[in-house]
Amino acid sequence: MNVAVIEGDVASTVDAEKVQSDAKAVVQINTRTMPENCSLIAAMIEPALKDIRLGDIDMLLIENVGNLICPSEFTLGEHKRVVISSLPEGDDKPIKYPLIFIDADAVIINKMDLLPYVDFDIAAFRNSVAGLHPGAEIFELSCKTDEGIERWCSWILAQVKSNATKQ
Repeated sequence: MNVAVIEGDVASTVDAEKVQSDAKAVVQINTRTMPENCSLIAAMIEPALKDIRLGDIDMLLIENVGNLICPSEFTLGEHKRVVISSLPEGDDKPIKYPLIFIDADAVIINKMDLLPYVDFDIAAFRNSVAGLHPGAEIFELSCKTDEGIERWCSWILAQVKSNATKQ
């Protein structure tokens, strides 16, 4: 697939640089000097879209500023909303930051390869997410071991295909 990425961060281009070689287009938005500096808002996305040839793109990923509070309050015109939570952050994140999980179509538990080394209750995390949003898909991933990657990619492809048939 041809993928474009809009990368939101308070500062730096670190994440945009990491995906540059894998994406058809990457646009960095830094929020440090903006009043809404803890999150992207829809008004920031519109100008970024002008730097992407949308006709050449199968999927647009928007990575909002990396926290679980501010991004939950702003819709960006997305078709699907995905939350990534990594094992070292703890299994209490859905309880502490429920709004972002309530709106999530999919939740990724990332860095599964660290499970033997951290105190993380997968069942408790899953139960918390299910209590907030029973329909949310949950994916357990490790980019180091490729655990769950095939299932995750299949879900993404199904979502893209479903969206294409709706248009």
